[in-house]
Amino acid sequence: MDITYLAIPYSHEDKRIEEMRFEIANFVASALMKTGEIVFSPISHTHPMVKHGLPGDWEYWKCQDTTFLNVCSRFKVVQIEGWNKSTGVGGETEHMKERGINVEYVNPYELEGFTDFMEEMMNKLSSRYLPMGFIGNIDIRGMVKRLGKEVI
Repeated sequence: MDITYLAIPYSHEDKRIEEMRFEIANFVASALMKTGEIVFSPISHTHPMVKHGLPGDWEYWKCQDTTFLNVCSRFKVVQIEGWNKSTGVGGETEHMKERGINVEYVNPYELEGFTDFMEEMMNKLSSRYLPMGFIGNIDIRGMVKRLGKEVI
């Protein structure tokens, strides 16, 4: 049985972006599961624990994540802003390449319903936190309208 490990950048100085990344991880993991994949999404698993005082950085989670990486036979990276600069995604990718596991990439905008999901998230976050619909310096409204390679 193949188990997919879903990597996505998480840590950010703006906690709203971490929250958005958590929600995106959940959306993508759900979409993959709907196709029959068995998915482990570490951000889906750990974000609630970070809210209860555990650190959110790769150094803390490296041992935990590596244990899961060792039992997964597939590895997918969600291509959102920061995926190619993330310390955690980089460490996970390096570990899987050392194991001979190919890296697969997921553009969330290619998943059914993602644009609507992002619009909903933007509305939720902008009404809760921000009057203009911005998350940090990211214009979500503009990004929701752009499909293809440009993802948050």
